[in-house]
Amino acid sequence: MKRRTEAKLEKNIKESSINDVDYGNNLIDIFIHDEKLNHDLEELEINGCYFKNVDFSNIIVRNCDFIDCIFENCNLMGIDFSSKSIHRVCFKNCNLGSTNYIMSSVKDVLIDDCKCDYINFSDSKIDVLEVKNGLFREARFVSTTLKNVTFNGVNFRGCEFLNTSLKNIDFSSCDISDVRVDANDIKGMIVNESQALMLVNLLGIIIKE
Repeated sequence: MKRRTEAKLEKNIKESSINDVDYGNNLIDIFIHDEKLNHDLEELEINGCYFKNVDFSNIIVRNCDFIDCIFENCNLMGIDFSSKSIHRVCFKNCNLGSTNYIMSSVKDVLIDDCKCDYINFSDSKIDVLEVKNGLFREARFVSTTLKNVTFNGVNFRGCEFLNTSLKNIDFSSCDISDVRVDANDIKGMIVNESQALMLVNLLGIIIKE
């Protein structure tokens, strides 16, 4: 399994306030904390930034690339990351519920202890993703390319994995109750014994004792 590359931040990253940000330029190498954003982010590259205790829920994020960023204890609920690049990004203890990554490029990303219910990765390409102890209930992975993905202790209850190969992905420590999957896509999927029985029933196979 390929290891995830950490976000690369400058050692002397500049601390900034929301009031000091020039929204007409890309956001590069800044640290913002304990604030609520009230200005939309559009057509920007956000690179080398650290956001801690920042609330994004009141703004629109559109056509922004996120590279070498850390989000810690942030509220990103409903943010649209569609059709863009999310590279070397860490989300730690964040609310990512109902966020969209449709047709996005997701590479070298860590999602650690985050709430990600209803997150949508449809038609996206994911290469090197590590998810720890998150809630992904009712999430969507439809026509998604998954490479070098690690899931540990993730709740996928009611999640959709459709037209998405799950070969060599280990779900044995996860809750996959009521997931929706395609029969062809579970070939090579790694599960524990009870999960295997559940998948058999899900696919309509009858076990005769």
